[in-house]
Amino acid sequence: MSLIEKSIALTIAAACLVMLVRLMIGARRRNRLDSTVLGNWHRASTWVVKTWRWRVSSKKAAKEAQAVINRARTRGDWDGNVFRPKSFQKPDNKPRKPVDRD
Repeated sequence: MSLIEKSIALTIAAACLVMLVRLMIGARRRNRLDSTVLGNWHRASTWVVKTWRWRVSSKKAAKEAQAVINRARTRGDWDGNVFRPKSFQKPDNKPRKPVDRD
């Protein structure tokens, strides 16, 4: 038998053993076992979904950050670490004066 067939057979045997033990225990313990198994299943599936979504969202965030960096490189001038967008400049390329609002 190949490894896949052995794995499938082992999984089926384990499931049958769990069902046999479940039949042999009392109703109170069966309910407790069922709630424990369902709770663990729910936690595991939630973890898998959160992990998958985290990976997708982190890739998307990295792509968006790179797009913002590329836009900043092309849509203005850098004076040291100060970014001056082209839309803030007058047509003769002089920066606008701030408005005094008193």
